Amino acid sequence: MDSHPFNFSRSLPLSPHSVDLNASSSDKLARFYADTLGLDQIAGEAGSRGFTAGTTPILTTYPVTAHSTSTPPATGLYHLAILVPSRLDLARVLRRLLERDVPLQGASDHGVSEALYLADPEGNGIEIYADRAPQAWPRKGSQIEMFTRRLDLDGVMGELRADGRPWDGMPGGTRLGHVHLKVSDLGSAEAFYRDVIGFDLMLRFGDSASFLSTGGYHHHVGLNTWESLGRAAPAPGSPGLRLVTFTVGDAARLRSIEARATEAGIAADARNGMLVLADPSGIRVALALQSETGPDIRRQTEPAHTLEGVQPVP
Repeated sequence: MDSHPFNFSRSLPLSPHSVDLNASSSDKLARFYADTLGLDQIAGEAGSRGFTAGTTPILTTYPVTAHSTSTPPATGLYHLAILVPSRLDLARVLRRLLERDVPLQGASDHGVSEALYLADPEGNGIEIYADRAPQAWPRKGSQIEMFTRRLDLDGVMGELRADGRPWDGMPGGTRLGHVHLKVSDLGSAEAFYRDVIGFDLMLRFGDSASFLSTGGYHHHVGLNTWESLGRAAPAPGSPGLRLVTFTVGDAARLRSIEARATEAGIAADARNGMLVLADPSGIRVALALQSETGPDIRRQTEPAHTLEGVQPVP
């Protein structure tokens, strides 16, 4: 049985699989993700490097030399969110970050989860979080509610009192829990992920952020315009987000997504049982059948074309 409070053992219609990043310094990112965060590293083709938790893919980096000519901030990745199985695991990660002097950008209690925020050496945002049990998620009627409050860091660290194990990397069961994206227009982005891809809208914060999921989860996709309202996508080959991959439960659903994309006038590259398309903010999205996913999915989805002072954050 899966150890996460949310039951990932059942097949979800859609779920996050992995994130691809363009890296101006692949070695620096490899040291961070493998040595500091404790992900396993797999060498790929053309200098790419995959980072997994055991056999579960999290992200892949690709070396690039081009630099963005866009006026920052542009659309793209707000953060990739690594979900660990328990609060104890979150405490072990926190201790690791403190031991390695990794600065935290925030630490938040969202009601549904407890989260740490940081950035990798190239400024890509990262959330590392543990879910609370779904029966403890705050609700208003039938709707899940999320909030942002200061994380009880002492309480999290208190989980370590009975844990004397040395750091041995990210625990088994760790996975990509969600992705949070910077978009140029919330309405069009929400329509794409809801009406074309097929996620359910779970929560909207005014006119600046939306959270979507399948299977009743609090969110698999976050969208916001806090730093990116009206902004353009970065130039191709710029460091940062390259591709987001989601798994799709069955071939019929994948065909339905392709049909809806075609009806909406969205160009879709369908091949090898996968679909690659771009959202209205220029973010490239791959959809892969669950039976096709695995450590080598990064090759298949590559397109033919080219504690003190820590604040809660949303």
